[in-house]
Parts: sequence; structure tokens; C-alpha cells
Amino acid sequence: MARRDLQRSLGPAPCTRQERQLGSGDSSKVPSSLLLKTSQQGHSSREVDRTFERATWIPHEELLQYRRKTPTNRTPLVMTYHPSLEPIRKILKKLQPILEKDPILKKIFPEPPILAFRQAPNLANLITRSKLPQPQNTPKGSRPCHDKKSKTCPHISTTSTITTPHNRAISIPGSYSCTSRNVVYLIQCTKCPDGRYVGETRQQLRTRMNAHRKSIKDRNTQLPVGAHFSQEGHSLSNLSPDPQGKFTQHFPETSL
Repeated sequence: MARRDLQRSLGPAPCTRQERQLGSGDSSKVPSSLLLKTSQQGHSSREVDRTFERATWIPHEELLQYRRKTPTNRTPLVMTYHPSLEPIRKILKKLQPILEKDPILKKIFPEPPILAFRQAPNLANLITRSKLPQPQNTPKGSRPCHDKKSKTCPHISTTSTITTPHNRAISIPGSYSCTSRNVVYLIQCTKCPDGRYVGETRQQLRTRMNAHRKSIKDRNTQLPVGAHFSQEGHSLSNLSPDPQGKFTQHFPETSL
């Protein structure tokens, strides 16, 4: 980072925060904690002293007053921080006249967007969590995820067992919903007692079901699910998918 960038990045904010925390009369010397922090960031002690002195000129009572932020309608441009993106602010100002020439874009961007940087992922974020996962007491079986956007939820039944073609009830060993991954699932036809399809997917179950629904809507008879539910008297309302459990090896798909 260039020297002028260091001077601009320091600014009066850290010093005014220290001045706000210190009472009047206790601000003649820069706190050692501030000196240590700023020196680690590459600022010289002389630079910090000069900035801290400017902060002491502001009356302590004024620093304690709450300042309301001015509302703005500028569009935020959020980007992951990288040192090579430093010139992006100047580029936005330089290209703003191009947006103003278009009548539609001028209404959307009457002013240059507000540039905001999000923190880039680091090693600490990758190997640690902000909170520990809470134990789940979800009962075993299949159930809808209750997501309003999920088109699979209306077809999934809440059950803890599945029935085989030989009328044998088998308990579902875990708790599964539309959002479960790496599952073996069973599609049953509510009109045909023997109409069953067993498949597996590494995707979320609702994502895999989107492909099955598309084969039915397109009347794709090359695929078993599409061919069965495209028959006369069948529709999507007869589709009943249920996740059965996690898979650790490949299972052959059974046609309806």
C-alpha cells in the first residue's frame, strides 16, 4: 500500500473514538494500545501523534453527541476486498457519464454507486465457526421442508415408514426433507399400487425432483418417470416422492 494510502486510511476516526472514551483532561498523550495497533498497520508514531492532536481539538461534549446518518438512495456495489481493487472507486466516477447518457440507467444510477468491500475469506473463517451447531431433536422419517419456493413440498408426505411391494413396513432410519442431499428416494404413484421408482441423488432432493417434473411436463417417454406419469389419467398430482435414507454405494434405478 502506498504512503498516501496509509495516511488516508488512518483518518481521524480511531483517534476520535479514543478521545470519546477518554474523559476531558486525559487526552494529552496517545494511548499505548492505539500506538501499538496503528504501528502494526504500518503508520508512524509521528503520523499518529499529528492525527490524535487534531482529534483533541474537537470538544468532548460534541464527540458524545449521537450523529444520525443521512439516508441515501445510492445503489451499493458490494465486492470482496482485494488490494488490486483499490482503483475501482476512480473507475466508477470516470464511467458515471456513460450511465447518465442512457435515460433508463440514469434513473437507476443518478449518482455513482456506493462502493463497499466485504471481508475476503481467511483461514480462521474456513476452520472455525461463530457458534456451535445445536443438537437437533427432529423425529425420524420424511417430511416437507416448508419452504414456500419449494415445489416438492406439496408432494412429500410426513411418514416414518415406507411400504414395500410385499406390504412390508420399513422404518426410515434418519430424518429427511426436500433439502436433504445424498439420499435414496422413492417415487410412488398414488393411482397405481405397484408404480414405484427408486433413485439416488447427490443433489438436494427438491433439485432432483425438478428434473423429474420437467420430464412429466415435457411428456418425455424416454425416461421412466416421465413415461409413467404421461399416461392417460395421470398427472403431477399423483407424484409422491419420499427420501428413504443416506446412500454409501450406487443403487440401480428401478423403473416404474
